[in-house]
Amino acid sequence: MSQVSAKPTDSHFWKGLLNVKHTFLSYTSYNIKDGSQISFWEDVWRGNRPFSERFPNLYHVVYNKHDTVEQVMSTNPLNLSFRRTLVGVKLTEYINLVAYLRDFNLADERDTIFWKLHNNGQFLVRSMYQKLINQQVPFRHKYIWKLKIPLKIKIFLWYLLKGVLLTKDNLAKKNWDGSHKCYFCNCNETIQHLFFDCHHAKILWRVVAVATGLPPPSSVAHMSSTWLLDIGAKQRKLILVGLLLFVGQFGAAGMTFVLIMLDILLFCMLYLEGHTSCGSRRSCNRQEHRSYSDL
Repeated sequence: MSQVSAKPTDSHFWKGLLNVKHTFLSYTSYNIKDGSQISFWEDVWRGNRPFSERFPNLYHVVYNKHDTVEQVMSTNPLNLSFRRTLVGVKLTEYINLVAYLRDFNLADERDTIFWKLHNNGQFLVRSMYQKLINQQVPFRHKYIWKLKIPLKIKIFLWYLLKGVLLTKDNLAKKNWDGSHKCYFCNCNETIQHLFFDCHHAKILWRVVAVATGLPPPSSVAHMSSTWLLDIGAKQRKLILVGLLLFVGQFGAAGMTFVLIMLDILLFCMLYLEGHTSCGSRRSCNRQEHRSYSDL
């Protein structure tokens, strides 16, 4: 399949299919049997990269770049011909390639393709559509208004996702003549800086990462789309709603970071417990705000 390419005489429909070929193949893996359907160099059939990337110096000088696994593995040594004598780095790569395939054997059955976006390995248009949607559309904004959280937080989140929060760079666009510097460091204040790039923000995200194992998001779009893609849907909703509550309540630049740290630690504890309830959350918030007022 990786060997197929568009021709000038092909129809627009066929060219459109080939435009998404590499995207499609990135979500597949191969179950090698006889090796007759899989490109030795260009398909990902052993390891997580094609041999054309893993052994680039060999790939550049090999005669037949489109040979199948079956054709190459049909003889011992490997059935490969090169345009130049293998010396130096090329010889080292060839030795590593032969050693890597030393214990690999073909079978007398037909190769199969496994679709990685579905548990049973079968291709579904819906699974690919959802994957592409999650990658290209940052967030379904209508979801915000269905959340059972205070209206002021919904509005705050709407502004955050639209990129129109009144951070200092946005204030400057409205002819505000104050300092553009962040309250906590000497960098210019933007939404990206305030929530992700500032060293104070990075400390808070590290707390979340250490407590939950979640890698820090890199942007608002990443946080609201693919950040939790590898987590179960039920747990993903719980984490996202809790995080949105946190951002909505304590997202203002002037809020003391001690208060933010306390709320993040609570969020991490709830995550580790794996469950929470609205009633317990409200009681925890009341206790926290009492303790905040005592500080």
